Amino acid sequence: MSDPRPDIESSEVSDEGLSEYYRQNLDREARPELSEALSAVQENFPDLSVVRAVDIGAGTMVESKALLQAGIGHVLATDTSRSAERLALDVSLRHSDQAIDRFEFSATPHQALPDILKADSAELIISYYSLSFMNPDDFKSTWNGLTRALAPGGIVSVSLFGENDDSKEREAGMTFLSRAEINEMVAGLEEIRLDDIEQDRLDSRGNPYHSHVFSLVYRKPVSSETM
Repeated sequence: MSDPRPDIESSEVSDEGLSEYYRQNLDREARPELSEALSAVQENFPDLSVVRAVDIGAGTMVESKALLQAGIGHVLATDTSRSAERLALDVSLRHSDQAIDRFEFSATPHQALPDILKADSAELIISYYSLSFMNPDDFKSTWNGLTRALAPGGIVSVSLFGENDDSKEREAGMTFLSRAEINEMVAGLEEIRLDDIEQDRLDSRGNPYHSHVFSLVYRKPVSSETM
């Protein structure tokens, strides 16, 4: 699996920088992980119109739009960037169903998501690379809040930076995880896929660096009294 994340230059990315990144990625295809997540969620929810999805760090809204086009009943996209908010407005205007809006945007920081997401309120939660930009002190409580928000039988699909990623040496305030920490995170969830991917590649400036990413898809058990 490729590593399609943007190169990390700083944990404090300007809105101008994000705007440029968004401009370059508006026409990209939805990540292949999303197709896998949709197939997985349909095993318990074959009628996607009843599925509530959360796209965390939605950015360019590419995955949010793909969710709507797939027939997901309601999509909540979250991102704190002004660029993302502008793109979300366009999605909201284009994707409505007889005045019942199927799309919602919230400029909510990741660490505040447990406060706005009710228990069992989403059948699908996706986040590709964005959660790793959290402070480690906030990451665990946020993850626990997300698993509480996941409905029984629901799917979580995320990509996270691993502890061997070269960015760990220069990026303070981010979360880089070990395999043991991943295993602890997903305890009580049912594994569909867990990839531990390390590769040497070049950044946008042609400099070599070592990439380490965990890509995972898990299901919350239908019987989830212990979650």
